[in-house]
Amino acid sequence: MKQINIVEKIFVILFFIIIFIFMILTLTNDKKISLVERRELKTFPDFTVKNIFSKTYYDDLTNAFNDQLSFRNYLVKGYFLMQFQRYYGNVVKGSNNEIYTASETREGPSYYKSLKEVTEKINEESKKIDAKFIFLSIPRKDAYMTKELPKSYNSSIDIYKKQTKIVSENLDDDIIFIDALDVFKKGNIYKCYYSNDHHITPRCAYLLYKEINKYTKVNSYELEDEFEVKQTLVNGSYNRQLGQTAKKKLEDLYLIPKNKLTYVRYENDKKSAKKVFGKGNTYTNAYMGGDMAYTKIVTNKNGKNIMFVGSSFTNILEAMSVPSYKTVTSIDYRHNKTGHSINYYVKKNNIDYVVFVPSQSNNAFSIKYLKLHLGI
Repeated sequence: MKQINIVEKIFVILFFIIIFIFMILTLTNDKKISLVERRELKTFPDFTVKNIFSKTYYDDLTNAFNDQLSFRNYLVKGYFLMQFQRYYGNVVKGSNNEIYTASETREGPSYYKSLKEVTEKINEESKKIDAKFIFLSIPRKDAYMTKELPKSYNSSIDIYKKQTKIVSENLDDDIIFIDALDVFKKGNIYKCYYSNDHHITPRCAYLLYKEINKYTKVNSYELEDEFEVKQTLVNGSYNRQLGQTAKKKLEDLYLIPKNKLTYVRYENDKKSAKKVFGKGNTYTNAYMGGDMAYTKIVTNKNGKNIMFVGSSFTNILEAMSVPSYKTVTSIDYRHNKTGHSINYYVKKNNIDYVVFVPSQSNNAFSIKYLKLHLGI
């Protein structure tokens, strides 16, 4: 009996030591990004006397503890394994070789409070811009293409709907809000994303191009009249994470202009030989040659000037807009470190319309990238 008591004591001591180490490791974590979940992580808020009486502080503290939990990545992977999902680091395989990014985690009240606050910041910044402001929201692939999702995968559709509701309801009336989810549904096209990539396909990008033109009052060409849509075996970013193990299939990728396009392209105010429309088997090769800090394309047309602000979702929209606008300008603040505001480029290029596209592959309404692409 005495021996048993000693074993019990050792077990209890070891248990508390492990718990203590686990707590210390968690409290000292300060990870900003989860590569497994493909999202931003909540970090521990600063302690102040004022915060003691704030409910938001305790909500942030709880969310931070969940996100900074030691060995969280292994626990998340274990969860997906127990759910019998074919989970490979950051991506999940569905049926018909459709690949999706990791399931989006539901955010707490503090996130939606921040989303409302950053929407109010968008209102403030838009008032400083001497051009009509269009907010274009593009959902994650799993929020729209749901038929091939693994059975235990949670689509982000409910999260996305809540996000769009908060943003659309709090945007000023003079800001145009376009929800790509609605546009895709009305266009009656299901295949809006590549099978092994998060970018949108040409026919669905064309739907967005036409929707934008409704507000800019620019005539839209017919896709097949202006371009030959070419299919290829797409080498997407998700499949690259799997070492190209997912079977590829022919999909619409690049566009070949049927009519001669005359333009001069500038990168950071210097003439560039980069092509607007390319070939190859990647989205990067097909449109604009990839993400650029500051691009300006000047055509020989009379008409309006448009500017896109955002990440790589803008590339195909920029390219499609070239036949229809006098100038097409784009800013990607992930690469543009000049410190110049959106309105600086609006005035510099006499822009009539700004199309703001802050969506990311893992979160359509990332607080970090909403702020970043505001240029503040």
